[in-house]
Amino acid sequence: MRKILLILVVCLCFCSCAEKGKMTKEQTVSSEVLQEQQAEVFESITKDFDGNGTEETFQLRREGKMLKLWFVEDGGEIPLVQEENFVEYGPAQQNLRVYKLSDRAFCVAGESDTAWSVVYTVCDGVPVEQEIGKVSDFSQQEDGSFIGMASDLDVGYSVAEQKTVWGGRTIKPYWFYWDGTQFAEYSAQKLGWEQLADFDGLQKQVEQRLAQWNQQQFPQGFVQIDGEEIPAHWKVCDIWLRENGIININYGYDYLSSNGNGGGGRRYDTFQIEQQTAELSSAQLIDSGEGEYQKSLWE
Repeated sequence: MRKILLILVVCLCFCSCAEKGKMTKEQTVSSEVLQEQQAEVFESITKDFDGNGTEETFQLRREGKMLKLWFVEDGGEIPLVQEENFVEYGPAQQNLRVYKLSDRAFCVAGESDTAWSVVYTVCDGVPVEQEIGKVSDFSQQEDGSFIGMASDLDVGYSVAEQKTVWGGRTIKPYWFYWDGTQFAEYSAQKLGWEQLADFDGLQKQVEQRLAQWNQQQFPQGFVQIDGEEIPAHWKVCDIWLRENGIININYGYDYLSSNGNGGGGRRYDTFQIEQQTAELSSAQLIDSGEGEYQKSLWE
């Protein structure tokens, strides 16, 4: 009888310990889930964004494995762009950036995981998301203007069956300014080749670059395709002069055989106008790459 009682006691103790271990494991899992669900402030910026004398705060909060943007002021908290997560940069780079728009107004910018910049201003204590198109790396220049990198389907193309087939994307800078209520792209006017003579040495620079590319790619001035010798060379396609003194020059080449086979390419140069004297201006090359510029980002 004593032996039976001893066995029962041992069994009860074992079951109790097993149940205790089970509860401890469940509590640990619940604690981990709760910790993941709690939002940790990853980065915070406080400033009087609209110049009304009251400070507002933008916060990136870590929610589980995601970074999400919140707006905080005396009236409460507002979740912003919750359909998008934010890119987490390392300690050497800010995740939220503040830029000055005017004497008393500022904006905050960050990068979402869709590779687009998200930009907010504040009006009367209320956050306002700014529509700037699908640009990334939105940043401010020394003169107060802004640059955003835009992805375009314009790497180059092949010509077949009398139609254009694009081959890939390029990422190029576009220029913006704050007009007092929103970000606007600098407008552009189309120039002719003769008008480049207004800028000291610019026509010569362009001619030298064309000569270099043609020598590298089309040294004989033609391509052989379908048993034909078809003329091929780089040439100037479009010239855009923007309000901020930026000149975008588009170059291209196209060739097509009588059988409808051919090819083509596009590239650009970007020059910055520099005022040397009241009568004389020059243009300095600041960017070059594959693709082409339109009149505006949205065309």
